[in-house]
Amino acid sequence: MKQLPTIVHGDFKLFESHAILIYLATAFPGVADHWYPADPKKRAKVHSALDWHHSNLRRGSVGMIFNKLLAPLFGLPKNLEAAAEGEKTLVSSLSIIDTFWLQGEGKFLLGNDQPSIARSRPLLRGYSTSGDHSYTYDMHLFYQIHDFWSHLFSYLLKINIIYGSSTTRMTF
Repeated sequence: MKQLPTIVHGDFKLFESHAILIYLATAFPGVADHWYPADPKKRAKVHSALDWHHSNLRRGSVGMIFNKLLAPLFGLPKNLEAAAEGEKTLVSSLSIIDTFWLQGEGKFLLGNDQPSIARSRPLLRGYSTSGDHSYTYDMHLFYQIHDFWSHLFSYLLKINIIYGSSTTRMTF
């Protein structure tokens, strides 16, 4: 279908980021259970976070970025009203991540002690910088997200130190 992201594994082709994440977490032996839990209830929570991402954060960030930045590249006029609506959805979504998805005892999404495939997908889509166009938010307004990023980067750094750069890692 000529879509990004896409992976090709042997004769198997797959697109859509969440489908790819699920495939990678289940197709290779030895992937730690916290990435994509075997427990049906924990796995359902991961799916809930991934689905929420598509319905909320992605809609807001894409609406804002497309209408402010990308539309002219496709020969379309900027639609600042639609961009403002997208930004409103984006900021609301960031607030929900901060007050709902990052609550609990754990340092990661869903209150877990370790990341899952849902760990950063919702947050990575929230920001875009390109040339003179920068769409970022003061993350200190979102305390839990700010702390989450600190924990996540520490965790990923630890993985890199343990496994080194020559080993394949799941760092989505």
